[in-house]
Amino acid sequence: MAVKTLGVNPGIAWWIILPLTVWWIYLADHLIDGFRWKENTKNPRHLYFYQNRQVLILIILLISMLDIVLIWLYLPLPLILFGGVAGLMVLVYLAGVHFINAKNYLVFPKEIFVAFLYVIGIWGGPMFLTHDYEKGIFPMIGFFLITLSNLFIYSYFEKEQDSVDGQISIFAPNEKKRYMYFLFGWIILSLLYTLIISITSEIQSATFYCMMIFIVMLIAQMFLVYKASWFSINSRYRWMNEGIFLLPALMLFYS
Repeated sequence: MAVKTLGVNPGIAWWIILPLTVWWIYLADHLIDGFRWKENTKNPRHLYFYQNRQVLILIILLISMLDIVLIWLYLPLPLILFGGVAGLMVLVYLAGVHFINAKNYLVFPKEIFVAFLYVIGIWGGPMFLTHDYEKGIFPMIGFFLITLSNLFIYSYFEKEQDSVDGQISIFAPNEKKRYMYFLFGWIILSLLYTLIISITSEIQSATFYCMMIFIVMLIAQMFLVYKASWFSINSRYRWMNEGIFLLPALMLFYS
């Protein structure tokens, strides 16, 4: 979506480096949580990562070596420097997860940090390669709003687990109805933003198609929250919440 919207060609290696790097961050993040709580965690993913830590550490090392070789051989130096700055921000975040034990959400707003780093990681490269920054800024903000909504939904469904594990979350464990209203309000505001941008975009532009996909994603997120009790069964919400992020692949059909 980012590449199609901005009309850039980042090269074949970029398509391999980006998912490898995302998975590296994901694995490292959960491994840190696994080592932090060990067998005492109530989160099944953190427990899985701790119990399989040796294999997962080996996978991280292999990904690191492959990633470094591809980056060094195929990416332009300015893009490598940009990635280095983004990587430092990721390390600061991971250090914050491990060392900051604050009860006040404003001290360490985890969802906001993750959404920002995720969006910068995906859109930052294509934005760096284009000279038309105005073309990408509005879709990038829209994607950030949806990503943040995605993380808010996880925090909503997993707030009891987070509370037991001492995880910092925007949601309190005893105010479920109030935070459902918050989620609906956030998604509606995101929809309004997306509709305004789509109305002001040219009907044949990549930005317009991008916004149409965002609208479908936000409606799906709203349905997920509306049917929260059903999606809570067997962690159905995770399939739905992640599946929504396959929809940007529809931009492959834009020409």
